[in-house]
Amino acid sequence: MITLAVAGLFSNRDIGSADNAKLLSNIIAWSLQPGGSIIFDDMHQGAVGYYDAKAFYADPRLHRTLLWLVLLWLVFVLGSQRLRVSPPSGRAADVTAFVNASGEFLASSVTAAAAGDRILKNFFDSMRRRGELAHDTPADDAAGWLWLSSQASVSTQEVIELREAQRRIRRGRRFDLMRLQNLISQLKGKMI
Repeated sequence: MITLAVAGLFSNRDIGSADNAKLLSNIIAWSLQPGGSIIFDDMHQGAVGYYDAKAFYADPRLHRTLLWLVLLWLVFVLGSQRLRVSPPSGRAADVTAFVNASGEFLASSVTAAAAGDRILKNFFDSMRRRGELAHDTPADDAAGWLWLSSQASVSTQEVIELREAQRRIRRGRRFDLMRLQNLISQLKGKMI
């Protein structure tokens, strides 16, 4: 079996040049047994006369086939796939569940110490925004703690508990994050 990847040597244009015709006759004579046959695949070379792209696209059988395919697809989609309108749910969005899910997501990516430190910083920042502290006062400045302990609505025990939570956070020791959040919420409510 002889396979030639390039058939250009034996095309009508090149068969007469050089020794291409002699090469072809030698290959045939060498490989053909009595009763053998030769197969030329000249369709890939564009030498066949029965393929005409314009005739192919103008053939009404192609258009009928495409029409049938589209019709069958529509029957499938519209017939077997029911178009139902889902009834509106009467339930309102559960805000508590959303907040809980968001909190659990954030709790998995933020350490308790970082969250506690941010809660304290936000608390002192809110006091600065309301004008109770100077804008350049750091969160752990003595002026902030002095101002907080001078408030009549805030008990000494609450200030001590808040200070202890801050110390534990700064030293990397365990503390109750929920208690810290609740304590600051209570303090904010008392100072409004």
